[in-house]
Amino acid sequence: MGVTRLLVATGALVVAIGACTSNPPPSLLRPLPLSAEAERSCRSSAAALCARAIACSPPLVDFFFGSPGLCEEDVFTICALRYEGSGAARSPASCDAVAANMPCEAIKDMVRAGIERPAQTLMRQCPVTPGSFSEGTPCLDHGDCTSGFCARTTDGECGRCALGPGEGDACIGGTRECPPPLRCRRDRCERIRKIGDQCSEGTVCALGHCGADGHCEGPARLDEACNVNTGPWCDLGLALSCAEDGRCRKFTVVGPGEPCGGDLDRPAGTAFCAGTGASRATCENDRCVDQVTQSAFFWPPLPACTTSSECEGGAGCVNRHCRASCVVR
Repeated sequence: MGVTRLLVATGALVVAIGACTSNPPPSLLRPLPLSAEAERSCRSSAAALCARAIACSPPLVDFFFGSPGLCEEDVFTICALRYEGSGAARSPASCDAVAANMPCEAIKDMVRAGIERPAQTLMRQCPVTPGSFSEGTPCLDHGDCTSGFCARTTDGECGRCALGPGEGDACIGGTRECPPPLRCRRDRCERIRKIGDQCSEGTVCALGHCGADGHCEGPARLDEACNVNTGPWCDLGLALSCAEDGRCRKFTVVGPGEPCGGDLDRPAGTAFCAGTGASRATCENDRCVDQVTQSAFFWPPLPACTTSSECEGGAGCVNRHCRASCVVR
């Protein structure tokens, strides 16, 4: 009996020690519903940015978003991400004035769609309204920080408020972060260079290429030479794509049920899918098909929801989209 009691007591002691020495569960930063003021600001910014994109190139909006309405919804979602953290300003400034003066080259640079979402390209031109978190504080997004930059090194983990890298500095970690309006290209933070700006080998000009005189030249026009790998690229805003003969040719934007192509480097006459109403369209078996879950071309929309039960992986439904908390390390 004495041995039994000793074993029980020893087991209890081990459990107690284990409970004292085990690591506590990681803390989380959870996204919060936008304030009424922040929602109005993001809605206004989205409308202004998409209106400017349409003024620069209606085909571009059809090509990447499917419709003006879908453009506004995508940009609103990206804006909301900035200001869902607990440190974010409740009344962030809108981007209306900035949008009205955005250079069309910056907007047309959405053609480099492999780098980021087209909506991010538009929103990147808008200054971040500073939040209340000081440097070194865990953050959900840039809007949390007084510096306007949340340095995130790993997806799923919270960032830390910091002074962001400057132009020419290395991008932040695996997430390839740069503070707006800079963007990560070739592992360095770069601004979007416009036509006429100085450039050198290794820098990237919006849509165009760096000319022999060390200044950015514009994109190639109809029937001009092009190269889908090295540039010059065709002016997508003029509905031009680089054909197999290395010349810029016209393409068309078509709707569901119509014949289509699907790649930027298809030959002349290629038809790209747009969207109708609240849906997106994609090209399947050379025919345009409506799909709510598929983007107009490259990027799927962020998962929409009405309740958290519709979200996966522990995410919650915040501001009508599935949002995951980040882990503080």
